[in-house]
Amino acid sequence: RYGSDGVSTEVHAIYEPPQKVDEFGAIEIVEEDTDVQRRIEAAAVGLQLQKVGIMFCHGYRKTKSAMSSIEALFAAEQQLASCDGDIEAKPNRFVTVVVRETEDGLADFQAYQMTRQCMEMVAKGMLLWGMDDPYICDIDEMFTAYTVKQNKEKTRTMKNVDTSVPVEFLIQNVAVKTLSSPSLFPLDFPIANRPGTSTGHGVLSHYFHQHKQKPFGRKLADFQVLIALGAIFSPDDIRCIGEFVMNQSATDLGEG
Repeated sequence: RYGSDGVSTEVHAIYEPPQKVDEFGAIEIVEEDTDVQRRIEAAAVGLQLQKVGIMFCHGYRKTKSAMSSIEALFAAEQQLASCDGDIEAKPNRFVTVVVRETEDGLADFQAYQMTRQCMEMVAKGMLLWGMDDPYICDIDEMFTAYTVKQNKEKTRTMKNVDTSVPVEFLIQNVAVKTLSSPSLFPLDFPIANRPGTSTGHGVLSHYFHQHKQKPFGRKLADFQVLIALGAIFSPDDIRCIGEFVMNQSATDLGEG
């Protein structure tokens, strides 16, 4: 959700939609049926959550670029959708988080926003996936893009016609910090749609038995739990359960 300070974005839960990789190496989100979408929306509304960004991860790449052109254009489309295409809307706090493996085998966690110029170009259909270099966006031949440069003495300005633009020119880094208060939903229920992960009735039963000593509201204080319960209860029920969780005292939600 968006922080009460008017400038920050807080991440309390994530949802991983089913996905696959197409023949171009792009991640394709598999569209879910209406019932599943209603279940997810009900859980989010009940827990007072909203979509504030996207996150993706990848292994080690021999490049300093944070994203490929495919990833950058997808991120820009999502950021545009978050403000209904209104680039002038302020503040735009939708973020793209990238988790990648470093050369040393460590995890690097960074957050980004697409620049205003990038969003304008994507909205107009100017940018395409890089066909020759995956970390460069090609410019649609229907458009003309210029790079403005000055000579060393800064006495003359030159315009160069460009047919592509590096991805790093389209993104800007966003500061990341640990939440100042504990996460609202710090339990350990499996995340839906992960390969090899089940969130069915048996897993729910084990989860509730594992946390049987916790207050009832505390056991339900998990976005993933509400999504799983959506297979049993109606979206309206899930929304009401979420509202019940959020109406519990801070003491109850903080126990355990």
